[in-house]
Amino acid sequence: MTVRRITHSNTSTEIRQEKSCRGPGQQAGHSGRAYNYAANTYQFANNYTSPRPRLPAKKGTYRSINGNVATAWGLCAAAEKAGLPLFCGSYPITPATVILEELAKRKDLRVKTAQAEDEIAGICTAIGAASRAISP
Repeated sequence: MTVRRITHSNTSTEIRQEKSCRGPGQQAGHSGRAYNYAANTYQFANNYTSPRPRLPAKKGTYRSINGNVATAWGLCAAAEKAGLPLFCGSYPITPATVILEELAKRKDLRVKTAQAEDEIAGICTAIGAASRAISP
């Protein structure tokens, strides 16, 4: 039996290997130098610390939103800046359902929504809205 000792930054690890009847190609991967090397070197960080977040300089009201809500608000803002009504006709699948729900809340910004029964109906609502301008 061959015993090799690896020492790295105050840690010590022994790698034990029994010699057996292996060919040169089979023994190369289990030579003791490479066997379990990544688990025994302790070169990789296991714990991560993030710095304490800096608080805003001014006190006020702040909001935490996710990407779908931000997308819906961005669509409303773009339609408002362009002076056009916003239409969203879609088939609500799980990741995008929140976008349709947020847009449905904004009737005061001339947002019109339609929930389609399947994907093809959702595409047809988009084609219909593009071919005929939706009036406010």
